[in-house]
Amino acid sequence: MSPSQGAMKSPRPTFAIMLISKRYWVMLCMIVAGISIAGLAYLGTATYRGAPPVASFVSSSGQTVISRDLINRGETVFRLRGLMSYGSFWGDGAERGPDFTADALHRTVVAMRAFYETGMQNGSAGKVLPQHDKDGIAARVTREVRKNTWDEETNTIPINDAQAYAFERLYEHYTRMFTDPSYPELFQTGYITDPEDIRALTAYFFWGGWVAAANRPGQDYSFTHNWPYDPDAGNVPTLATWVWSFVSILTLFLGIMAVLYVYGQLKAMAGKPFDNAGNGRALTTDDLENGYVRPTQRVTYGFFALAMILFGIQVLAGIVGATDFVRPFGLFLGYIIPFTVVRSFHTLGQIMWFFMCWVGYTIFFLPRLSKVPRGQRFLINLLLLLCVVAVPASFVGIYLGQTGIITGALAYWFG
Repeated sequence: MSPSQGAMKSPRPTFAIMLISKRYWVMLCMIVAGISIAGLAYLGTATYRGAPPVASFVSSSGQTVISRDLINRGETVFRLRGLMSYGSFWGDGAERGPDFTADALHRTVVAMRAFYETGMQNGSAGKVLPQHDKDGIAARVTREVRKNTWDEETNTIPINDAQAYAFERLYEHYTRMFTDPSYPELFQTGYITDPEDIRALTAYFFWGGWVAAANRPGQDYSFTHNWPYDPDAGNVPTLATWVWSFVSILTLFLGIMAVLYVYGQLKAMAGKPFDNAGNGRALTTDDLENGYVRPTQRVTYGFFALAMILFGIQVLAGIVGATDFVRPFGLFLGYIIPFTVVRSFHTLGQIMWFFMCWVGYTIFFLPRLSKVPRGQRFLINLLLLLCVVAVPASFVGIYLGQTGIITGALAYWFG
């Protein structure tokens, strides 16, 4: 082989070359799809198999203290009234209010200690127990909340009198949170008024606290891997928690390093791929360079106009939501538009305007990648029409559902 023939030999493809070469796109797409589907299948299966039981809580005498149906109803109330936009459940939600599972778990522990302390006082109100008795009660309560008493055959969870007492104290707390204007932890009076809805919420939160503390069968950590952190309930980080936290952070840094490495490869390539072989038109089309905007491109202007409106709604919702924190001049808008609704508007607006820009940008630059198919303009208009209808309907539905104006199946589907 002559030197000239060796010089003409095509270079070994790097990952950067594979990214910009169309001949590899199908393969890369299949790899990404395969990894995503495999990960989704594994996580879905693992989540299903490791899911905590939703079971009825029964007393030592066999009486139902909290039914499974009540827990499920509490979950429905929590979701439909948008409380995940105020507090959170197992850490998944907003942070204006408490994490209801952490709150319920800790209050359960405190109430159980009070129950046992009252029993040891032998009717002597105000009697101060020795510290060793308090320590013994604390250890007992920790042991009891960690013990998993779930009976798989009957799908029931036996609880003792102290836990039943704690549930009633929780019910009092959440009743005051939603109805008592003088309560320091008041959410908003009149937002949830049905006592059965509040009791259902209490059941749901109590169950969430039980899941957070009760050990998995055969393990020495809870269903949530001892989250939330609460030493009083015996919830302290496990070794796996530390290891996987470190691994996740390390993976993030490795991913950033890989992106920067490939970016460096692209910058070093001959022909300047970011500059479309040096002509300065990587993010445009020949039509645009000649002053011609295709009909299919002109239609996409509607997506960007809608995105600007949604961005304005997001900003406005953020400003209104901030008034719930600072109350300027005593201004409180919660009775007109509750914080949960405002927070949902803020989140939804962000998702929607980003989506509109992404769709509009993608359709606008399709001629840069391939020939525009027939009927494309009609399909784009149809998609834009669906977005124009869906956007206001979503905001109206959220308001009607979370404020309780619509209920039941109607709220489930449209609220």
